[in-house]
Amino acid sequence: KPGDIADLVSLGDNLERVLDLWRFRGFPFPQVSQTTQLDTVHHALLGVFSLTHGPAARIGEIRILGEPWTAERIFRRELTFQNDDRFDLRALRASRERLLATGLFLDVSIAHVAASQPGIVDVEISVSERPGLIKDCLISIAPAYLQSEGWLGIGLAMCPNLMGQNQRLSVIGQISALRQLGDVQWVEPRLLDSRINLAINAHRRRLIYPLF
Repeated sequence: KPGDIADLVSLGDNLERVLDLWRFRGFPFPQVSQTTQLDTVHHALLGVFSLTHGPAARIGEIRILGEPWTAERIFRRELTFQNDDRFDLRALRASRERLLATGLFLDVSIAHVAASQPGIVDVEISVSERPGLIKDCLISIAPAYLQSEGWLGIGLAMCPNLMGQNQRLSVIGQISALRQLGDVQWVEPRLLDSRINLAINAHRRRLIYPLF
């Protein structure tokens, strides 16, 4: 406002917020032109800004860039927009937050780009998946010896993003001459793409007392 210290960074941020108001209303590519003049007498910067919102648009193709391990349907079920919706930058930002909330990604970028057809914008999604959630399960097997039961084997398998479906599977087992123990847990955070969380647990307990 008049009298503030000229800060071009803050000025640019404020102009982006103004342009966002148009992006919230279906205009993906508003523009601002500006002319500035230095007033050496009053030590002031005079600025004139002209804003044009450009044409409104609807959403065309939704593309997931790269080859993420996570399945495409996991992406699409978190989106708050779909093909042929009126463009709204708020929907893109909300979808980014929902994808981050899955815990599968370190970072998510959702950008809109002009399509070849007038009045249409395509949406491009790129992600950085969390290390340890890509493709492979963690498997560990180790021997151990206990004086009370002799040699035994301990195994652990954990799949935090099973087959890219955002399902979690963990298996823990212990086998010896006296005991065979096992625990299996499978978790589906969104059953049939709903908001219902389903967890299935299975346990095996077996004790052998040969001298009892």
